[in-house]
Amino acid sequence: MKILFLTSDKYPPFRPAAKVIFGKSLPKRGHIVDWLIQQADEFKDHGDATEINGQVYMARTVSGESRMKRWLKYMADIQNDFNVFRLTRKKRYDLVLVKDKYIAGVLAALATRLSKTPFCFWLAYPHAEADIYASTHNTARYKWIYWIRGQCRKFALYKIILRTADHVFVQSQRMRLDLSEKGIEPKKMTPVPSSVAIEEYPVDDLLSWPERLQLHGERIVYFGTLQRERRLDFLVRAFEKVVKIRPDAKFDIIGRGNSPEDDALIDREITRLRLEGSVVRHGHLNPPDAIKIIKRSAVCLSPYYGIEILKSTSPTKLVEYLALARPVVATTHPEQDFVLSQCEGGISTPWDESAFAAAICSILENPQAGDEMGNRGRAYVEAERTDERMTDLVEHTCEATISNYGQ
Repeated sequence: MKILFLTSDKYPPFRPAAKVIFGKSLPKRGHIVDWLIQQADEFKDHGDATEINGQVYMARTVSGESRMKRWLKYMADIQNDFNVFRLTRKKRYDLVLVKDKYIAGVLAALATRLSKTPFCFWLAYPHAEADIYASTHNTARYKWIYWIRGQCRKFALYKIILRTADHVFVQSQRMRLDLSEKGIEPKKMTPVPSSVAIEEYPVDDLLSWPERLQLHGERIVYFGTLQRERRLDFLVRAFEKVVKIRPDAKFDIIGRGNSPEDDALIDREITRLRLEGSVVRHGHLNPPDAIKIIKRSAVCLSPYYGIEILKSTSPTKLVEYLALARPVVATTHPEQDFVLSQCEGGISTPWDESAFAAAICSILENPQAGDEMGNRGRAYVEAERTDERMTDLVEHTCEATISNYGQ
């Protein structure tokens, strides 16, 4: 296949679907992928961080967070996306695929109709609904901008892109159901849930629980975003209840929010509950450093607040924890409930601080059972949630879309 790929990632790509499936695995299998993408940093020589075997058409970027610089950066990206008309006219692509870009999705929908090329769209997250939610729940810095952007994305997605696309990749079965209720045919949607490059998550050096306890103590880990709409101050309050029962427990928080206000919410709760001596804030870490901390933990946490915009996600951190053979305490969520029921790799509770804390303590009190949960989770990921398995799914679906085009 020869594919033109437009993605919201910046170059070099970092999200698994872009970096691994389109940047590494499909090229390894002999498919050619050309990219329309924006550079991440105007001052860095990015080199080639992937195994891309096609052409990269890269938009310039503008560093800085002022409104003018952000606007110039945004416009440069859109200008680059207009190349979809020239490229589909001059080159014979078997498929054009757009991931999480809305103006680009509209442009590609038109360009592929003019060039008679199959068109796929990949929706990883309900961005339109998230923008509208942020504008109405005091989590957006510029409410009216988020509201307008959300409404524009909503119109583009549901009225043009999804109805025009020959096939749609979605993040989960729940997202497939949600979109089918909006009139999109279920048969033209394929869920591609979160996965991992299993070779990057070695467990042969994993310590037994007595060794971990002796070297690191009872460690609880959260790894992920700290966005305010996820209400992760919940974790701090739940941990306070854990400490009352397991006073030597420590809580490692890996990650940060999208704004200073996101992180401040967590820090205020830590201070209010006087947990400074028991909570370690690591901020953003490179994956290898995060993995080291996760591997020394007794239990890992995957909470998802039960708002609509999060129900259709496929949590990557849950799969990462399980890949490292760590037991998980999660909150009720369609994808998390499904995975944990399949592998018995952890405990799912309602969004309730006492229930969540009790589940954590139950694993801390029986770490051998926790290790057994982790081992079952690792086996499940090896069988069902590797990047290679997801590449198989994407490759087959793209080939079928090309074969069925025009029928």
